[in-house]
Amino acid sequence: MPSLSSGSVSRACKPLESRLYGALHANSEEPALVEAMWQVAYADGALDANENHVISKVADLLHVTHGDYIAAMLRARDQRSG
Repeated sequence: MPSLSSGSVSRACKPLESRLYGALHANSEEPALVEAMWQVAYADGALDANENHVISKVADLLHVTHGDYIAAMLRARDQRSG
């Protein structure tokens, strides 16, 4: 019978950990933070590729869903143009 090292158990639990984190933080303030970042990025009227990249990375690290990420971006863009 193969033995499991602590590293292999840890790696095996990562997907579950990510799902649990997402479920526990689904209604938290992370999407609002991402939206605030989008508002700053759109403040000068021009979206830079680096701004887009950083916001995307932060949203990913905060486990913000893609849907919430896009919704935050669209709200910030519409506030700027509206």
